[in-house]
Amino acid sequence: MLTVSSSDIFQRYWGDDEKAISAAFRLARRLHPCIMFVDEADGLLGKRQDDDKKYVRSLLSEFLRQWDGSLEGSENNPFVLLATNMPWDLDPAVLRRAPLRILIDLPKFQDRKGILGILLGDEKLEEGLTVETLAKSTRSFTGSDLKNLCVSAAMKCIQEQEPDENGEYQHQRILRRSHFDYARLYIKPSGSNILMLKRLSEFQANTR
Repeated sequence: MLTVSSSDIFQRYWGDDEKAISAAFRLARRLHPCIMFVDEADGLLGKRQDDDKKYVRSLLSEFLRQWDGSLEGSENNPFVLLATNMPWDLDPAVLRRAPLRILIDLPKFQDRKGILGILLGDEKLEEGLTVETLAKSTRSFTGSDLKNLCVSAAMKCIQEQEPDENGEYQHQRILRRSHFDYARLYIKPSGSNILMLKRLSEFQANTR
C-alpha cells in the first residue's frame, strides 16, 4: 500500500505538483500489485471552480490521466482508494472513476470498546474506571474523537503530577475519571452532527 496526501503532492515550484503525482504512480506501478490510498482526498481532488488557478486544474488533470492508465507503461496501475469526510466536494470526474462508495459509519459500543482498549492498553486506570465504562459514555464519538479524548485526558493527568522528595515522578500515571471529564469539556463527538451523517448516508447510497 502506498499512502498519498496533499502534503506529499503540493510543491513549491510550478510544475512540481504534476511531477510528484507522476512519481507516485510510477512507484505504485513498480510495487504492483499496489493500493494507492489517498487520505483527505477532497483537499487534493476537489471540484474545479471557475476561479481556480491554472496549476490547480493542471494538478487534477495529471492525477486523472495517471489514474486512467492510458499512459505508456501504465498496465500495472494501482488500485486507487480514496478517503474523505466530505465526498460531495470531490470533482465529478473523480467520482466517475470511483463508482463504489463505502460508508465507514460511527463505531458502535463494541467498536468503541475495542478502540479504547487499544488506545489505553498501556495505561493504568483508577479503580472502578474501565474501558467498558468509557465506551458507554462516548456515544457518537469517532475513532479520531476517542484518540483525542484519551490524549487530552493523559495530558491533564501529566499536568497534575508532582515529583516526590527526590524530584522523580511516578513510573506510571493513573488516569482518573476526572481527567476524562475534563477532556470531555473540549473534545466533542463529531458524530453528533445528524445532518452530516444523513448526507453521508445519502451519498453512500448514490442518491446524490
